[in-house]
Amino acid sequence: MSTFRVETGISELFSREYVYVEALVDTGATYSIFPEDFLRDIQVIPAGWEIGVRFADGRESSQQIGPAYLKVLEREAPCLVMFGNPGVFLIGATALENLGLAVDPVNQRLMPAVVDGRPF
Repeated sequence: MSTFRVETGISELFSREYVYVEALVDTGATYSIFPEDFLRDIQVIPAGWEIGVRFADGRESSQQIGPAYLKVLEREAPCLVMFGNPGVFLIGATALENLGLAVDPVNQRLMPAVVDGRPF
């Protein structure tokens, strides 16, 4: 699958004063990941618990997670974000779902998701 970047606004949960970054779209990642120092600088507070993570290279770790507001393509939603390593700005699957966005891998872009309304 090809990868691409999108302009992403992120803010702490209550202010909605967004800081904009270019983030990699990765549907293989569950949570969005931003550098720990960056998140602390914009006042995103850890939730007080950690999640277990298995990275693509097989490493396992426990990472802090916390609530933030994300803005992509003029859509805003609260999302859990992971406190990650320096230089890592990544939008994961749960944020895309929260924002109602889907990936168009051929054209390397995000677009509004179409949901099948049937219960089963």
